[in-house]
Amino acid sequence: MTHFDYLEQYLVTHTTYSKQTIKAYRSDLRQMKHHSVDWSVKSLQTYFDQLIGQYKPATAMRRYHALTALGNELVRAKRLRKNPMRQVHAIVHQQVTQREHHPLEETIQTIRQISHPTYRLFFELISQTGLRFMEARLLSIEDIQFTTLTLLVRHGKGRRLRTVPLGERLAHKLKVFLVGRTTGLVFRSVQGKAINEQEARDTLNQQSFAMRVCNAK
Repeated sequence: MTHFDYLEQYLVTHTTYSKQTIKAYRSDLRQMKHHSVDWSVKSLQTYFDQLIGQYKPATAMRRYHALTALGNELVRAKRLRKNPMRQVHAIVHQQVTQREHHPLEETIQTIRQISHPTYRLFFELISQTGLRFMEARLLSIEDIQFTTLTLLVRHGKGRRLRTVPLGERLAHKLKVFLVGRTTGLVFRSVQGKAINEQEARDTLNQQSFAMRVCNAK
């Protein structure tokens, strides 16, 4: 009997899981078999790297917790010595402290003088969280965790998912800026698409030039 056969039988006879949970867990097992994933750290990590690039973070994390629970059962049944899911990283946590002030004071002062509210908050987010330009540009509202004051970043290098801390003041500004929106891109154009990259950069450059001219007088 394979690990998959054992877990299928385990789920069918389990008395405490709800029908919905059992259905979801069995679906996760079928997905593993479909992608030829075995119960090893290397195989599972490759699987989750692919999941993160294809599904929403909530979906990847639900599957992560489900497979962790099933791995624990294999250990309990002495079919595995250790649960390989314990060494799989679905999310990479970025150890960054919240920045209330950018290292270059001139830069943060320039950002605060930008009149366009979208671009002003966009560059403030970048300066305080360390997000890359494209990560901030493609940030979704669903990826802002206001309860834990963190951001889920899905468009970083290597397509790895990571969390970034979000300060209370910045979180408040984002809530006000979103005016009740709960889905879609945080920073969007009038047409609802991602903000124009060149326009955003031009706005910052123009404000920086204006500040230099003003200071030179």
